[in-house]
Amino acid sequence: MCARSSLAAWFLLVIAAAAHAEDRVRVYAAASLSERLPVVARAYEARSRDAVSCNFAASGVLARQIAAGARADVYISADPKWMDRLAQRGRIGAGSRTPLLRNRLALVTPAGVERAVRLDGASSLPGFLETGRLAIGDPAAVPAGRYAKQALTHLGWWDRLRGRLVTASDVRAALRFVATGRVRAGIVYRSDARASDRVRALALLPAGSHAPIVYPAAICRPVTDRAERFLRFLRGPRAAAILEAGGFETAGTRPGAATRPIPGKADAGGPAWRPGPAEWRALLLSVRVAAVAVAIGAVPAVLVAWVLARWAFRGKMILEALLHLPLVLPPVVVGWGLLLLFQRGSPLAVALGELGIEIAFTWKAAALAAAIVGFPLMVRSVRLGLELVDRGLEDAARSLGARPLDRWLTVTLPLAAPGIVTGAILAFARALGEFGATITFAGNVAGETRTLPLAIYRHTQVPGEALPAMRLAGLSVLLSLAALMVSEWLARRLRRRLEAE
Repeated sequence: MCARSSLAAWFLLVIAAAAHAEDRVRVYAAASLSERLPVVARAYEARSRDAVSCNFAASGVLARQIAAGARADVYISADPKWMDRLAQRGRIGAGSRTPLLRNRLALVTPAGVERAVRLDGASSLPGFLETGRLAIGDPAAVPAGRYAKQALTHLGWWDRLRGRLVTASDVRAALRFVATGRVRAGIVYRSDARASDRVRALALLPAGSHAPIVYPAAICRPVTDRAERFLRFLRGPRAAAILEAGGFETAGTRPGAATRPIPGKADAGGPAWRPGPAEWRALLLSVRVAAVAVAIGAVPAVLVAWVLARWAFRGKMILEALLHLPLVLPPVVVGWGLLLLFQRGSPLAVALGELGIEIAFTWKAAALAAAIVGFPLMVRSVRLGLELVDRGLEDAARSLGARPLDRWLTVTLPLAAPGIVTGAILAFARALGEFGATITFAGNVAGETRTLPLAIYRHTQVPGEALPAMRLAGLSVLLSLAALMVSEWLARRLRRRLEAE
């Protein structure tokens, strides 16, 4: 009886929790609001009976989620184009759209770097930007990047800086590149610069050098009373004070007023299904990165697998756990660790710099990230292959006078070859799909680190570029399937050859 009562109480608690979740105001907001909007939400909850839950991501990611049926009450975008998309699909409440916030662009450098700069319509390129890299958002996919390109073009700097730009997947990634000292400077939103104590804002870019930076907000359909109450609070003085403290400006215009779209590339009418030059470059770069990643890890993987398969020693379990950690860790954690390891001023970065070796923002960074993430797969496969080798054959070779190296080359290695080949191809396939560690450590630099996954991600952030993303996704599927089929074919062929011998 007691058990039944406990079960009933638990069931009622679950129902109550679900009902409480239904009463929440679900806010889908651009990532640049991730510091200040939760403060606004807490202030609203303190004076309202409604709870608020926030979902932060790139404006395009959120718009696609809402278009696909995500249960959002309020959408705040950093890009009016995505709000236009949702309005065209009937996902925005009529008359609820309002230009909520404005922002400015800031030129930032790593904290502690003392520089003076003046930016106006007649400014010349500052001396410290004559060399080194400048980080901005990808102009084709990131609103902050498009604004930055407009401003650099207006100032007459674009052509001089184009070859040294690091284009990030979002404005926060550009901020991270500056904060870690991997670039000389960056252009980010003023609100982002204020959110980090690891960067210093040198100057604001002239307001007239780019289109107004406007964050439209709207209520998503079906329109609810709680969404209307929260949007009214967002436009009120209390929320305005919180947001302005974070570097934003309140738009101060009436609901439903049109926001000026960001000039940029118009949506394509639908290119042919044949991949273009940029897509082929991404494909070839992916193959190159994956091949180098396998080459980096092959010899260490065989040696480590040999130790794990043949030796017993104290701490073996700990070593195995550490070796397999990249297999279970979120890839972004691996990338972040590499970024810290190679950040400017670290002992490793200083040593490599003295040798003239540059890792960050090059394809070598992408290969290193892919090698680390795929290494556990290779070790596991090679170890299984070594454990299946008949030790009696090795003993027989030893009794015939074969030395250790001869036994390894003529007996152990051929018998373990199927496992080695399978591990190499599995690591190759894993490297082809690597995203999180690569975008965190290497960045999304066109022609340099933009592999297939990063190219697909970029296209999904641009309105009207679903077809290129589908083409690249198809290429990824075909390439991965080919790698797995080759792995199976080679393994079977090697097994048949060994059985025949």
